[in-house]
Amino acid sequence: MNPFDDPDGSFVLVGDDDGHLALWPTFAPPVEGWETVFGPASRQDCLDRVEEVDELNQLDRAS
Repeated sequence: MNPFDDPDGSFVLVGDDDGHLALWPTFAPPVEGWETVFGPASRQDCLDRVEEVDELNQLDRAS
């Protein structure tokens, strides 16, 4: 199984200077230029957070 697909794994969200987010397993350090912005949490909690951030960004663009 791909470690990024493990429903029982521990994950963080990492972000870069451009505001991009990525799901990242906690057993691996983030790639240079990315830092942890949420977590550690379950895979689903991290994905839910991405949705929340996306919804907030859409509201900001609409106003």
